[in-house]
Amino acid sequence: MYSFKGKKGIAILVPMVALILMVVIVKPAYADQLSPGDFTDDATLINFNDAPDGPIEDTYFHDGVTFVDMYGGTKSDTGTGTSNPAACNFPSDGSGSFPPGELLFDPPVVRAGFFITTIDSDDTFVAAFFMGGIQLGSETIDTGGGFAGGSFAGVEFGSPFDRLLIDPADTALGAFCMDDLRFDEAAVTNVAPDCTKVVPSAGELSPPNHKMQSISLSGATDVDGDSISYTIDSIFQDEEVRGDPDGEGVGTDIARVRAERSSKGDGRVYVISYTASDDKGGKCSSSVSVGVPHDKSGAPAVNNGAIFDSTGD
Repeated sequence: MYSFKGKKGIAILVPMVALILMVVIVKPAYADQLSPGDFTDDATLINFNDAPDGPIEDTYFHDGVTFVDMYGGTKSDTGTGTSNPAACNFPSDGSGSFPPGELLFDPPVVRAGFFITTIDSDDTFVAAFFMGGIQLGSETIDTGGGFAGGSFAGVEFGSPFDRLLIDPADTALGAFCMDDLRFDEAAVTNVAPDCTKVVPSAGELSPPNHKMQSISLSGATDVDGDSISYTIDSIFQDEEVRGDPDGEGVGTDIARVRAERSSKGDGRVYVISYTASDDKGGKCSSSVSVGVPHDKSGAPAVNNGAIFDSTGD
């Protein structure tokens, strides 16, 4: 989920904050008012048909929104033409002090809207915030309906926001109900994995017993916290292949190489090329080396140019 902790947070937070500071400085503190047709086909839509009779809170957390001082259990015509289950800033028994309602979005959104009904004399004040407390702007929208009709209130503020405050600007009551909440999430660029710390499960194979040994890879990092998989792209060596292939596993996540070297050389070096992929399409590619020392003297194998395809192809 949406978080500003660690490297992932820095990767997302820095460009967002820069954009928001630009908007706060150069954009007037009012919203662009939207109609339902201004939202994308991929917008999240919540109609509250399954809202609880009571505080809504995190009922729709997995849809990307949490509610503060909002209740289900009341049916109202909010401007959709029929009386439907709605989200209101008061319980279904009509009690309470009618505080402003709040929507907390995770991840942030670029636009949000809903059908809303208030008492006929109300306008509705809507304010958007980022990181909970940085106010991006506000708008007062002409609403009404007397809980037997209403209007659509849709807003965007030129940059992502994660909190929306809704407050009917009435001197007597301040109650409201909403239905058909919709919002478009802000696009967050996927960061590709980093291959710089990838290591093989074994850097040396000894003794040179001519047996095939499995080599797995680990160490790739991903600032987004995405899961990472490895694919072996090729296996090359710096000594000629004589007889059976000395390497296999291309196209899989495990390389297998032979613990063998020429008795007349200075050891054998395998170069295993791979691609590390996250589950959102990000990739990085590199290679690791695995040596077969010539003897037990402690001298490492010397790479004299891994130009021979270990698979025999």
